[in-house]
Amino acid sequence: MSVVSVYTMLKNTDLHSLSAQEAIHEMMAYPSLVSLRRFGLWEVTLASSGDAALNEVQQIIDQSYYLLNPNKEHYFISNLPATPTSSAHVRFLIKVTNRLLQPDYDAIIEKIEKRVGVKVNALSYYLLWEVVVDRRNLSDTALRAEVEKKVIASADRAHGILINPLYETMSFLEPAYAG
Repeated sequence: MSVVSVYTMLKNTDLHSLSAQEAIHEMMAYPSLVSLRRFGLWEVTLASSGDAALNEVQQIIDQSYYLLNPNKEHYFISNLPATPTSSAHVRFLIKVTNRLLQPDYDAIIEKIEKRVGVKVNALSYYLLWEVVVDRRNLSDTALRAEVEKKVIASADRAHGILINPLYETMSFLEPAYAG
């Protein structure tokens, strides 16, 4: 059994991401933000593993629109696209779970199995923010705390914009790393 990650992003300009980036720079006065990208993250659990699992996910994408619309979205299986950064930058990946809007994954799984013929054991969807900031001689731990407080978690009108703690939870996907 394996879990295959499918990352999606809009082919055209992501206005939500652009608006958030502008608000972080201008309204929240956080100029250290270098870039901000938003992805969808599907985690598809299959009975198969290795190349067979990757082929089944590709088959789901090719034969249906249940995970994404390839006319409007780019997709990346297993890995995110590279982010151009330098050693002066640090990238954080923030996985956001919406506790209110949980679709009926069982119905989607049933439709995939019926239309495509691939047995899906489990399916889940998350929002993923990629936040790249200037290091500014801060440790990864200090920078992570700063980004979480000033950019990610909404606490008041001057701090945080990417998640609403009333109905969303977040986690850092990987340790921070420099370009």
